Amino acid sequence: MTRKIIGVLFVFAAVKELFSGQFSTAVISLIITALLFRKEILELISIKSASKSIDTIPDTAPLGTFTFQLAGVTHNCRFPDGSLSRVTTISRSRVGDTVMLRQYEWEGKPAIAVISPRARNYDIGVVPANKVSTVCKLMDHYNTAAKIVSIEPFQYRGDSYKNCDVMIEYYERVTE
Repeated sequence: MTRKIIGVLFVFAAVKELFSGQFSTAVISLIITALLFRKEILELISIKSASKSIDTIPDTAPLGTFTFQLAGVTHNCRFPDGSLSRVTTISRSRVGDTVMLRQYEWEGKPAIAVISPRARNYDIGVVPANKVSTVCKLMDHYNTAAKIVSIEPFQYRGDSYKNCDVMIEYYERVTE
């Protein structure tokens, strides 16, 4: 909170310096403000870039759906780094949120992380290992759109977590 108050004070100082004609001092104040608000600025940039990568859902009905429960919800996030727990990222997500699927390799085998733009592009879990081949085939052969369809709390070894179900809708791939 203190960081934000100081940042706002630097913005006011920069505006005052601009009006008084001291441009170099104003630029320095704006740079300090950007440094103070770097987390917020990076968060806005990552949300906007993530929303560009989500396919537009066609107006037609999907050819089908495939639903699965996320795995790995008790572990820390893998993407973009391991700094958050998936409990935190799932708590930031909502039923109906569109999510992205990101393929990667885990211990020499294909794996798919489920990334939530609402959770600052951190992953909220992974596709279970026994479902990865099916999801890979859907992604290879169809246009897909994935979203969260349920979030339910559960207890594991005395700790509270959340299960999350994801539904993939798949559409005919249109080639132009």
